[in-house]
Amino acid sequence: MALEKNVQLAGTLEGVIEGVAITDENYVYDAGLCYIKVIKVSGDKVKGNMIVSFAGTKNTFQKSYKFTPSMSGDNFIKQAYDYLKTLEEFEGATDV
Repeated sequence: MALEKNVQLAGTLEGVIEGVAITDENYVYDAGLCYIKVIKVSGDKVKGNMIVSFAGTKNTFQKSYKFTPSMSGDNFIKQAYDYLKTLEEFEGATDV
């Protein structure tokens, strides 16, 4: 089970270049077409945490998400994917 989508990440970039601290609050990274896979799910009946891997044409990175699992629903991994599909950033993602 995995998802596929063109991914752009927006946020704040902070770093140091040649000894000078930089901050760009409007940074957008175009990761390109990414293979998106939930690589770890942990938690209990109250809260769930997942680590999601984005393997892109340009780079690979990970991001964490929280969700509320259902004890009477599908397994936690399936629930994690179903939750991701409800998020705006995964709109248009396809199952692969």
